[in-house]
Amino acid sequence: MQRKFLKKKANCRSRFKEVIMGEKITQEDKIYSYIKNNGSITNRQATIELGIGRLASRVSDMKKAGIDIRKVMHRVKNSDESHSYVAFYYIGDNKPVFDEDE
Repeated sequence: MQRKFLKKKANCRSRFKEVIMGEKITQEDKIYSYIKNNGSITNRQATIELGIGRLASRVSDMKKAGIDIRKVMHRVKNSDESHSYVAFYYIGDNKPVFDEDE
């Protein structure tokens, strides 16, 4: 069975919702489902895997809606041996565990 994706403007802030067979799935729904299935999400994962470009804004909306979503900053090594910090968002007390050598 083939699914048709139809994008519509949701409100004046131009947020988009996808309509799949008549059921509206919000970006917040996608993020919540992704975190439940994978434990956490980063901005890069949201952009590449879910097509969501403003993860922090959606997380803020989720917090306002009463979802217990939290953030932890993790130091990662870049390809040029410098370091950066990446935000990992998770739900409740399911804080991600990182290897020491990352």
